[in-house]
Amino acid sequence: MSTYLSDKIKVISLIAITMVIYIHTYYTEGENYPFFMFLQRFLGGVGISGVANPLFYFTSGYLFFLSIKTVNDCFPKIKKRIQTLFVPYILANTIAFLMYAALDTVSRTSPQLYNVINFHIL
Repeated sequence: MSTYLSDKIKVISLIAITMVIYIHTYYTEGENYPFFMFLQRFLGGVGISGVANPLFYFTSGYLFFLSIKTVNDCFPKIKKRIQTLFVPYILANTIAFLMYAALDTVSRTSPQLYNVINFHIL
């Protein structure tokens, strides 16, 4: 890959990262101010920044298939992706589930914590 193309991908990723950060800055207090709510929706997840996730998918797919010449070249890359993405995903979800299960158990057995921990979320 040329440095020109690499720099372009870096700039596109920077723009997409900025959009994702803006999507995650959504605040509910903005509903009291119509202009800011419009601005938040226009720039946020429903509006312009909604293209951030597809941008990541397109760049990831492009980089994945960049050096592949035959179908057999896909299998080692897919195996590596499973090891680097799927295994940590399963591990993180298992830990999160166990944490929520433990919090739920604690909130149900301890009346003092029942009002502190929002068990409806759990």
